[in-house]
Amino acid sequence: MEKIFASSLSGKIVSSDKGEVIGKVNDILFKAETGEITMLLVQPDKALQEKAYPRDENGLITVPFTAINAIGEFVVVSEEKLLRG
Repeated sequence: MEKIFASSLSGKIVSSDKGEVIGKVNDILFKAETGEITMLLVQPDKALQEKAYPRDENGLITVPFTAINAIGEFVVVSEEKLLRG
C-alpha cells in the first residue's frame, strides 16, 4: 500500500462514490499509539444537500476511515458506509 502523509489530506475535496461533493478535509483523527487514521472531519460543502451524514458537535461531517474508497486528487467515500456511520 502506498504511503500517504496526513498533511497531504488537509483541504482535499471529499466526494461520495455517487459523485456528490461532500466538502473538504478539515481535520484528521488517529490513534496516538499506532498513528493509524481513524476518521476524517469534513467541512460540509455549501451546496451539499441535507443528508443524515453523521456530524460532530461542531457540525463537521465525521467520515470513518473504513468508509474511504480511494485517495488521490480527492478523497472518495462510500455513501452507504458513511450513512451507516
